[in-house]
This record gives sequence, structure tokens and C-alpha cells, in this order.
Amino acid sequence: MNKNQLSLFFVVVTCVLLGLQFCPPFDLQTDDKDVFRYAGMLMMKGKVPYRDLFDHKPPLIFILNFAGLALGSWGLWLLDMGLALMTTVAFFHSCRRQGLPFPWLLPLLFNLMIRDFLVLPGIGMTREYTCFFQLLFFCVLLGAHRWRHFLLGGLTALTFFMQQDQVLFLAPFLVYALLRSEPMPALQRIIPMGVGFISVTLPIIGYLAIHGALRLFWDDAFLFNFTVYTAEKQSLGTLFRNLKDKIDGGNFELPFLIATVLGLFSLLLPNKRKGLLLSAVAGLLLSVAQQYMNVQAVAEGFIYYIAPLSAGVCCVLFAVCAFAEEPVLAHPKAQLVYGVLLCSSLTYTALQHFSHLRRLQADSSPIAGYLRQHAPGDYQVYAFGNSDDIHIYNDLHVLAPSKWIYHHFWKWYPRWDTGNIILRSIGDDLLRHKTTYLITDSVEISRFLHPSGRDWWMSFTRARYEPVTQPDSSGKMLWHLKKNSQ
Repeated sequence: MNKNQLSLFFVVVTCVLLGLQFCPPFDLQTDDKDVFRYAGMLMMKGKVPYRDLFDHKPPLIFILNFAGLALGSWGLWLLDMGLALMTTVAFFHSCRRQGLPFPWLLPLLFNLMIRDFLVLPGIGMTREYTCFFQLLFFCVLLGAHRWRHFLLGGLTALTFFMQQDQVLFLAPFLVYALLRSEPMPALQRIIPMGVGFISVTLPIIGYLAIHGALRLFWDDAFLFNFTVYTAEKQSLGTLFRNLKDKIDGGNFELPFLIATVLGLFSLLLPNKRKGLLLSAVAGLLLSVAQQYMNVQAVAEGFIYYIAPLSAGVCCVLFAVCAFAEEPVLAHPKAQLVYGVLLCSSLTYTALQHFSHLRRLQADSSPIAGYLRQHAPGDYQVYAFGNSDDIHIYNDLHVLAPSKWIYHHFWKWYPRWDTGNIILRSIGDDLLRHKTTYLITDSVEISRFLHPSGRDWWMSFTRARYEPVTQPDSSGKMLWHLKKNSQ
């Protein structure tokens, strides 16, 4: 085994080992991942996102969870590892082709960042997958494959339909791909890019159109995001303070600062590909632009919003190290020193998590135990108020009676459902399906911004349901449909 083969073997093994800490028995759970898994189950039962489930994410994450469920209990993890390995190997070969003295170093850094449990709660988040697509895009851009422009368009579409705002990261690279000097005219590059984009877009749009969900997709994944989810912006001062808190909390401080400083200074120093370097620096800064776009996400502490730095940092460092002409940046010893600084703290974080792995436990609450014992079918249980209870649907493998399965918008936005129209539609759905069990969380419901909404819901609950359990210490309570409401 030669040096390059040994290096490739090292990064592949590292990629697999870092991924194993989030295999199904040990994966970390969040309400977002529960929603994505629920959407996959919904599709397996013949239902359609947006029509039968409200969510403001693009549909690719639902399709991926559907595919994962179809492959079995380890299916999503296997798909995730396949993407991680493909990205790692492609990035390694790009580093080797450009003559980096340590072609394993940047792929190692990428894997340490994308598997940082302080930032990403395991596998299955949209921004994890966009990082894979973005780094693959970067590798294709560096190559000379005859289909590279088609692939660039396809990867742009995959990014867009996984997490819309992450196309911002790709924008400078797309400009670079069209403006850089090549024998092929710019128009002849645009056409295959467009074909690549359409090849991904048409099947997704066609699926939604056939099932009558295209307009709802537009309303939920675009209009809602622009008019509600990102309507309120934060000041630049607040942005910088919150961004620093998240970068520090995720242990991304050293990689981000080193990449930013080296990138900016390299723009002033001799570099063989200034255009690529400028695109990488711009992409790194744009990758965290959603921090400015979403005040509520910042207030709620959504640290996984900085996950795109995993790809951004690696692209900048590649553009610096591969094409630098300044000895202090190009010398192998200097790059090794930077590599140790970049990876040491993240390696400690990974080892810390490995040494404290916790097996995923089933919900042991009295409510969950009661429901497992009575095994309600589709539409016969509904959890209201707390998004952490969404896992109930997945655990019982049942569909909710309403498309509104999470309710934090009532706690976030003063202009959300001011006339209680959506709340009333939920009540109508429960009565239409004669939903047997209702789970409420009085603490979370008390946080609703509109007293009229809180009062209407509690009045509806008491009129149509009777208690099965008394409120526990967290305020959760299980109700049963009254006989005169059936």
C-alpha cells in the first residue's frame, strides 16, 4: 500500500468511525428530525407532504427519509454514510490532484466538523446534507470532467430542494464557473448547468403536481418563509454577537478564524487562482447569512445553523493551500502546523462524545406507556403544544389527524393565526376523525401569544375530551374523547 492509498484508507476509516457514533442505537433526537421521519412515514402510507403535512422545508429531506425507511431501520444511516463517504473520497482526490502535501488533512477536518455533536444533533439534518452537496460541487468545479457543468447544475438543485438558503453559498462559485477563462463559451456552460438543474427539479415538481400539492409547496416552503419565518431581521451587531456565541459553543472558533484570516490575507498575496479564492471567501461568509434572516432561530439557539461552516471553511483552506505562492502558506511544514491547530480541539470533542455515548431510550413516560398498551391506529392520537412529542407518531407508526403537527409558531409570531382559523381547523380534524387520544402540554400552551387561542383550545378540549391522566410535573396530560363526541 503506497502513501496515497494509506492516506485514503485513513480518511475512509475516520469517516466511518465518526459516523458510527450516530448510528441508530445512539443517534441524537430532535423535533426537526422527528418531523422529517414522520414525513417519510407519511409518504410510505400514500400521503403527500404539504397536502397532508405542513412544513416549510423543501421536499428533498422528506424524500430522503422515505428512502431511508424503505431500506429498514438502518436505512437513513446507510444513505447518510454513503453521501459522507462519497464526499470524503471526492475531496481527498481533489486534494491529491492539486498536490497538497497532506491530502488527508482537509477531508479529516471536514469530517470532524460535520460530525461535531455540539453543532449537529446526529444525522438527518438538512444542513448536513447541503454541506455534502456543496463540497461535492466544489470538487466537481475543480475537476475537468466532461459532464462537470451538468453535475454543477444538478448539485445546485439538490442543495436548493434540501435547504433553500444554502444556494447562497454556491452563488459565488456559479459566477466563477461562468466567468473563468475556458475554451468553452459561457453560453455553452449555462445550458448543461440548466439541464442538470432541471433534471433534478422536474421529478420533484412533477410528483407534487400529480398529487395536487404544488401550490401548497409554494405557499409553505417559499411564501411562508418570506412572509413569516424570515420576515423580521436582526441588527448586524446582534448578528455578530449571536454568531460568535454559536461558533464558540460549537467549537468552530479556531477553524472559522484561521480560515477567515488566511483567506482574507491570501487575497492580498500571490495566489494562482484568485477568483476561486474570492469565491470561497464569499461563500464562507454567505453560508451564515441565514443568521441575519431569522431572528427567532437565533433567539431559540439553533446552533445547527452554523453547520454550513463545515464546507465553507474547507473550501477556503483548499483555495489557500493548493494555490498559494507565498512560502509561509505553501510550505508543507506550515500547512501541517495549521492542520494541527484546526483539528486538535475538534478531535478532542469527537473523543469526548465517543466516550459518553448513550443508547437511545424509548419514551418511558406514563402517557407513552399507556398509548403503547392501547395501540391507537392512524388519526387516533394527537399531540398538541409541545414539538418534543412528535416522536409519538413515529414510535406508534401512526398518522396524525391534522397536518399541523408542531405548534411553535403560535409561540413565536404575534401575527400568526390571529383569528384562530388554523386552531379551529385542527379541532375540526379531530372531530372528523373521531380522534380517541389527545396529549396536551399546559406549560407550552400557556406560552401561546394570543390569549383567545389559548382559551379557545382549552375550551374545546374540556368540551370534547375527558382526562385519562392528571398533569405530570411537566404539565403534560392525556385525554380521551367523550362518548357524546363520538
